[in-house]
Amino acid sequence: MIVVQLSRHEEKECAMTRISWIVSYPKSGNTWLRSMLTTYIGGAPAESLRRLQDLIPDIHPMLAEGDVPAWDDGGSALVKTHFLPDVRVLRLYREVSRKAVYIVRNPRDVLLSSLRAMHISHDDTAECRRIAEGFIAHESFFADRGRIGIGSWTESLRMWTSTDIVRDSFPDIDVLTVRYEDMRSDPAGKLTEIVEFLDLGRPIVEHDIQGAVEGSTLDRMREMEKKDKVNRKPPPLSRWAAAKNPAQQFPFIGEGRQGQSLAFMGEDIEDAFRERLRDGSEFALLAKQFGYDE
Repeated sequence: MIVVQLSRHEEKECAMTRISWIVSYPKSGNTWLRSMLTTYIGGAPAESLRRLQDLIPDIHPMLAEGDVPAWDDGGSALVKTHFLPDVRVLRLYREVSRKAVYIVRNPRDVLLSSLRAMHISHDDTAECRRIAEGFIAHESFFADRGRIGIGSWTESLRMWTSTDIVRDSFPDIDVLTVRYEDMRSDPAGKLTEIVEFLDLGRPIVEHDIQGAVEGSTLDRMREMEKKDKVNRKPPPLSRWAAAKNPAQQFPFIGEGRQGQSLAFMGEDIEDAFRERLRDGSEFALLAKQFGYDE
């Protein structure tokens, strides 16, 4: 876990860890941002995805292993989560959560990235359609596995980006919302904005920002993933997917594609998704607000 050292004055004012959350709905670029932050703070690219877990832990596998991020050892910690802000386990951090960076991604691309994460080939049209129909109906690809505290794409975005809602759970938190697409088009600029918001306790150095971007390309992260497969278990969703589809093997790190069509599953699926974008629902309104209404 990354711990940013406080001055003695700050230590007197804050004896407990200050948590900053790196938040997203699944398959929205959270791991990529963690890689850039790890490289920026550590001064060198991570050698494996496991290193990300060591420095900016993902709370989900920690809980699966019976552990939780510490909150009483001073300093500032960065922690990844997909949870909604009101889930019970996050109540532990009610008084120490100070910041959150929320990454939002086009729901089309979230859906298609989830197919890869679940080891579902585009050639398996029937299974792709089943997952897509569930996502279109419920804005979630977890509909057949329970909500597990993550909720839908709409619930996650609304609850983390609404000041009134998120501060019901974390009274002192500030949230920065960043579009995945903007990180892809200007990674150095967006990383600078994120680092400035997180207030990591040191001046921002442009050379370090550029090094973090170059050390965290998706190609490099896929190489890190290959190394990890030799030495550790894959991420939880990939383990579940591999057990369900043992003959299919897909990487956890994707290609970061944007604005993809669903028509390969059938024009009716593409038409149904477009209709959701026009139906006046909260999903449609949020998609339009963030530029995903095409």
